[in-house]
Amino acid sequence: MGDGLLCDGVDECIKATRYALREGADFIKVMTTGGVLSERDKPADIQFNLDEIKAIVQTAAQVGAFVTAHCQNAKGAKNSILCGIKTIDHAAEVDDEVLELAKENDVIFVSTLAIARRMIDHGAEAGVPSWAMEKAKTRWGLLCESHKKIHEAGAIFAAATDYFGSPLTPFGTNAIELELLVNCCDFTPMNAIVAATKYGAMACFMGDKTGTIEPGKFADIIVVDGNPLVDIRILQNLEKIKMVMLEGKVR
Repeated sequence: MGDGLLCDGVDECIKATRYALREGADFIKVMTTGGVLSERDKPADIQFNLDEIKAIVQTAAQVGAFVTAHCQNAKGAKNSILCGIKTIDHAAEVDDEVLELAKENDVIFVSTLAIARRMIDHGAEAGVPSWAMEKAKTRWGLLCESHKKIHEAGAIFAAATDYFGSPLTPFGTNAIELELLVNCCDFTPMNAIVAATKYGAMACFMGDKTGTIEPGKFADIIVVDGNPLVDIRILQNLEKIKMVMLEGKVR
């Protein structure tokens, strides 16, 4: 199926959503705005209208699937929330109206600071195009300020990364997201850990199964040699991760 599907108009949006779900997609991600790693659009662009987004959300809901939104601007976030989307990825720009709508509708904002920072610091060696690196550099300050604003407003915030295992974003290094939330966005270490665990599970619609340690949930636990509340960077040191338990089984 590739990385995505192009669709224009309500009928094409419905068809593309059904196709993706039939092919085994657990959820649908809709690009409501332009992006950073897409050459021919800008983060300020709006890419779907309300009718198209509603069609995607309603079609996914018919089979119990959810929809998440790629949003690089406040208008895209507002459109997404008004159409029933519950998770706003990247959250690079928000305003007071978006924050109020999010809190009223239990919407979760999802951070992806790590990939932006990797693009800025290591993009050239990983083969990232210069135009994408320039976009990332231009957006970095806005991204951090947006995350601070969301956190200060008391909206729900989940920590993610946008890591996909490429040379740019190697698996096993994504705990840097928590360090960036602490150092760049005024999160406490505990705020960052809760964003990665409890709210991370909620953003995946798995909050009833994992994300917290309580009766009836998976026993997904790590044991760390040290205190991440003192130094959040310890979670990036694999030698300090002494045990990983997944669904109650030590791995």
